Amino acid sequence: MASRRRAILTYWDPNQGAVCEWSPPDAPDDDPVTPSVLAFKNNRASSWGHSAVRDRNRVSWTKLCVEGAPVVPVDSLDLKALLGDEGFKRRDRRQVERVIREYLTFIREAFCRDENVRQLQRAQNLPHIDWHFSMPACWTAEGVRTMRSAVEGAGYLDNDGAIFYCSEAMAAAIAVSYRIRADVAKVGDRLLVCDVGGATTDFATFEITAAHPFHGWQMSFRQVAQDSTADCANPFVEQRLLQHLRDSLGLPLGSGEVARLSVEAARTAKERFNGLDDTEVSLTLGDKYLDQYYNGECNDFYRDREVFCFRRQVLMESLDPVVNHIVSQMIHHIGENGANRVAIVGGLSCSPYLRSRLESHLRNNPEVSQLLPVNYLQGKDAMAIVSYGLTIKGGTIPHPIQYQSEWGYEILYPFSQQLGTNLVDRRHYRVTAIRVDQGRVDVPAQGNVPFRLSIRDGIPVDEISIRPCNGNGYDKKVGSTILAISFHSNLHAGQSPDGAIRYFDVEASWVLNQGVHLDLRWDFMVVPRAEGAARVHVGTITHLVDHMTPRWERHVAQ
Repeated sequence: MASRRRAILTYWDPNQGAVCEWSPPDAPDDDPVTPSVLAFKNNRASSWGHSAVRDRNRVSWTKLCVEGAPVVPVDSLDLKALLGDEGFKRRDRRQVERVIREYLTFIREAFCRDENVRQLQRAQNLPHIDWHFSMPACWTAEGVRTMRSAVEGAGYLDNDGAIFYCSEAMAAAIAVSYRIRADVAKVGDRLLVCDVGGATTDFATFEITAAHPFHGWQMSFRQVAQDSTADCANPFVEQRLLQHLRDSLGLPLGSGEVARLSVEAARTAKERFNGLDDTEVSLTLGDKYLDQYYNGECNDFYRDREVFCFRRQVLMESLDPVVNHIVSQMIHHIGENGANRVAIVGGLSCSPYLRSRLESHLRNNPEVSQLLPVNYLQGKDAMAIVSYGLTIKGGTIPHPIQYQSEWGYEILYPFSQQLGTNLVDRRHYRVTAIRVDQGRVDVPAQGNVPFRLSIRDGIPVDEISIRPCNGNGYDKKVGSTILAISFHSNLHAGQSPDGAIRYFDVEASWVLNQGVHLDLRWDFMVVPRAEGAARVHVGTITHLVDHMTPRWERHVAQ
């Protein structure tokens, strides 16, 4: 599910071996793009999606409030106009979680009782479902926790369901990789995927690493880099155009139905503008409202036709700051990661003005002109691409997905031993957990390694730490902890002759947690000497491993 004020649900049909789009029962013309809008009545969610769009008590743009400032620059946005009165009242994290949870509950229930889905799956009742969700990588751990709590609270674990997460950038990259034509791509090509959405802009660069000599559509890929920024591109443009409406009409357009119609008009103008002409849009404010508040002094508003004209200069001034920022980010990522192809997806990628400005920049700069033509997806495909990527990931790519790394990992731990009378050798030893050569091929998703540490009576326990290594040296530690082991516990496996030093056998196990943020979790267990005795958990270290790069293969012809 993804994008702006829209949610998109796709699913894998094993009978066809293809991604299918799902539309809610009230969707016009089987449109899979469902508005991410919830309406409330008496403080209870009363409707959702298409039926809630025009409700006076609607809540929308909730994605802006999952994080809030400073991660998402909402302080400079007119949230009351964008969110609506009900949404503005529910912008704190606890209420945002509730709104998302109730909205996702509606979607899950509607999907699971859809007879068309059951017929396609040839099942009276849907079996266990793997649900895949994406989030922007720029969200912090707290924002991710908010979203995960909403998803899990919406019943997606029911009926033995499983939930998986990944970044929007990675989902978009996987989907685009499945649309690469074998006759125009070659091994070594690097493609930058720019997902220009409503609240965030996500970038992923991936490389074609192999192709079958006879079946060119069988390819292997690895992601070289990804980045995510909360630019609020669409809200900023729409807010500028809304302010132009306010200034032109002399109306507050603060919130409620009139503000909603005005924001929709601004959005339509933004989406239609090609950089060459003025843009006329419908603005149905209603005679009663206009008679009461409008003084009739606006040459750009044609009341008889209920149309407002956004002049070319106004649209350019509203769009240019956003377009300039996006283009500069793209050029930076192209140079940083050596891309020789570009694909633009996401809602804002459909903007004719953004496309023309980008192509003009590439055409007029010899160092990047080879990137033309830019790859675009048409219509709703541009917005559905992240959902497609999630479904492909779940339907065709083995889980867990494989990662590569130029770094291995070692554990640095304290060890003391008695050398003679009153002489103690105290130092830190290293034990290799993940070898460098392992990581360069396939980072083990889980594993364990034993080591023995020592504790001296009356001496504080030293910390243990995790350090990356690449064969040439060590990087700074990525995490550390002091294990919860007492000298006087009965867990030791041996001791020095005078009993002043005790030795403990420890097993370190790791798991590569694949989600929006990739991290390694290390758990440390003391292994008692007594046969059959339970192991005791004494510590945990968790750290991010964003330098690792995922790789995947395409086996399905497109």
